[in-house]
Amino acid sequence: MDLMFVKRIAGLSCILIALPLLVLPGCAINDAITGAIANNSAKADANEKLFLDGMLFAYEGDYDQAYEAFGQVDNSHHLYLLARKEMQEIDLMRAQPQPQAQSQAPEPAKPVYRLPAWRVAEYKRFTAEGKAYDDKGEYELAFFSYQNAKKVAAKDNGLANIAQRRKAEVEPKAVSAVQAKLQKADELDQKYKFQEIIDMLRPIAHVSLMKEEVHDKLASALHKLALVNYQQSNYKTAADLFDEEYKYRPEKSVKELSIKARKLSEALESH
Repeated sequence: MDLMFVKRIAGLSCILIALPLLVLPGCAINDAITGAIANNSAKADANEKLFLDGMLFAYEGDYDQAYEAFGQVDNSHHLYLLARKEMQEIDLMRAQPQPQAQSQAPEPAKPVYRLPAWRVAEYKRFTAEGKAYDDKGEYELAFFSYQNAKKVAAKDNGLANIAQRRKAEVEPKAVSAVQAKLQKADELDQKYKFQEIIDMLRPIAHVSLMKEEVHDKLASALHKLALVNYQQSNYKTAADLFDEEYKYRPEKSVKELSIKARKLSEALESH
């Protein structure tokens, strides 16, 4: 990433934090972006959000997305000229080769923590995964992916805050999606459609949102389907279902049912 472009992003982030100040010396990239997000997330209008998105994309090195975000700032907004200037700078950066050497001594700077390459790759994978889930309307899985991205980038405040912002944006939709599935599970339970409940809740059992409620309904459906298979002498299937139930409801009685069904299955196979 072009160093001057990064410094400019940090400066513009500071402008969003305190518009009356023209210069904020020593405003680090991560602190600037953190402040911009904190001060603008609740009150920023659509144009300010577009401008901030442009800076975040630029920080990630995604200049195409940054250019597109800057280009959507309305020409009547006070950030329009700044957005156009950023677009011009991106055009110049694309057109000109990067200088090979600096004629002047570099300015002293605080040491910046750099994530290992494998963590950066994991961060990109989780954020791309989260966006894909978000686009498909699978908001609870998008929430989980952004949560993982934040954990991977925990020591890099800039990247971690980007993941946190996206996680916060998707969280209300994720909660609503989980609640809808829990309600649907109750309806399916009354129709004895236990397999449909399992298929619906199993993919989100690892998500931290309303995990206790999800595990309870999933375990209940697994238990009921296991009993159905047990009564039909499908002992191996019943044992497998009891074993899965035990992961979400680790009770001694569940383990005992699993062992009993497994022994009956082995006895049936030996004859």
